[in-house]
Amino acid sequence: MKKSIGIILLTAILLVSAGKAEACTTFCLNNGKTNVYGKNYDWSVGDGAVILNKRGLSKTAMKANDETGVPATWKSKYGSITFNQNGREFPQGGMNEAGLVVEILVVPVGQYPAADTRPYVRKTQYRQYLLDNFSTVKEVIDSDSTIRVSGAGKGPMTHLFLSDKNGAAAVIEFIDGKRVIYTRESLPVKVLSNTAYADSLSYWKANNVPAGDKWKSVERFNRAAESAKSYTLKPTNSPVDYAFETLKQVSQGDMTQWSIVYDIENRRVFFTTLINQKKRSIDMKEVDFSCKSPIMMVDINAGSENIAKSFQPYSMQANRKLIADVFGKTDFLKDIPEQIIEGIAVYPDSAKCEER
Repeated sequence: MKKSIGIILLTAILLVSAGKAEACTTFCLNNGKTNVYGKNYDWSVGDGAVILNKRGLSKTAMKANDETGVPATWKSKYGSITFNQNGREFPQGGMNEAGLVVEILVVPVGQYPAADTRPYVRKTQYRQYLLDNFSTVKEVIDSDSTIRVSGAGKGPMTHLFLSDKNGAAAVIEFIDGKRVIYTRESLPVKVLSNTAYADSLSYWKANNVPAGDKWKSVERFNRAAESAKSYTLKPTNSPVDYAFETLKQVSQGDMTQWSIVYDIENRRVFFTTLINQKKRSIDMKEVDFSCKSPIMMVDINAGSENIAKSFQPYSMQANRKLIADVFGKTDFLKDIPEQIIEGIAVYPDSAKCEER
């Protein structure tokens, strides 16, 4: 019984991640003076939490019953700000205090690596793992020998778009069981939507959109690419404002629930939501990321302007309520048993503070 519950629990997390990310758009604006990253999160449910994750936490990756390997263990080196809809430890994306940004998007094609001797972390937890452990895109790229991303269970393929304090960016995809990296010369356009990067780039160069463009993915890629290409820093148009204007150009109307802009250079995060159009911000310099202090969270649809003082201490009960509310509003998840929701909600409590 426990094994079957575990499988359902992990499948539920995968399915939630599947739908939520299916029409997202990400891009970077870099011109030597600016380092800004934009993300639209498109789905039918707008509930969520902004969570302040702490450094110094020892963690073990959530186990997968259909895995033959060993789950990874680590101690978080960096605190982070993440945007979560599936509960703590399973963010859609975020930025850590070192300036690394990680966001995930669904892609129709690909295959995760087969089990081997490397410890694994599930794809749903991989973005938190990266934010916990690495400060630059190069460090993430170099980590392939020490960690394996597990795609065990049901759910779609995903790819990631990363950027860091140095202006470096990378797309990570999993094709034929191998990790494929696009960065530097192989990443001439710092944009990603829901089509394999090489295909999106090819269509953009040809100024073309394929027939049957699923979720208007290539169309959004092309729009964001043109906006990023033409970006110039103007005194009357700040980089953050320009990024929000670009996000409007690739909006999916009422499906665009969250619009997020990461000002990596200044370690500030700005966002709006469909429910609350007021632009809110968080200055990471105002955040205590020590795990000696409580983990904090706030409703993503609450507040206005600087919300640093709006955060409240994290609780399992608040985490559980978020997961239950999101599941209840999602047709294919509304009948998930209570014990499954409970299992997802209590999992983060296994992390322990090891700061002295």
